[in-house]
Amino acid sequence: GAFSKQTALYRECVYQLTGFKIDLGNQVKPTVKVRSMYAEKEEDCLNFKQNDAGNGLDLLTSEFAQTVKDSDPAAMQYLTSCKSVPAF
Repeated sequence: GAFSKQTALYRECVYQLTGFKIDLGNQVKPTVKVRSMYAEKEEDCLNFKQNDAGNGLDLLTSEFAQTVKDSDPAAMQYLTSCKSVPAF
């Protein structure tokens, strides 16, 4: 319906403006999957989950997150301390 079309349009605009595809899981505290338009593989994404206080997102451990940490520690430090994905 109209809500689905509006949601799809919103997601496409976020993708075009930020360069990131953002998918939200359907759990009570959903997992947020963030993938750059420049990702080489579908699995090259960062996953976040809402923290227990409900006021922020925590980066989850994944193979790709470890690759980023190993190859660019400064970017990972910024990502985790400043909580800024666009800086990544």
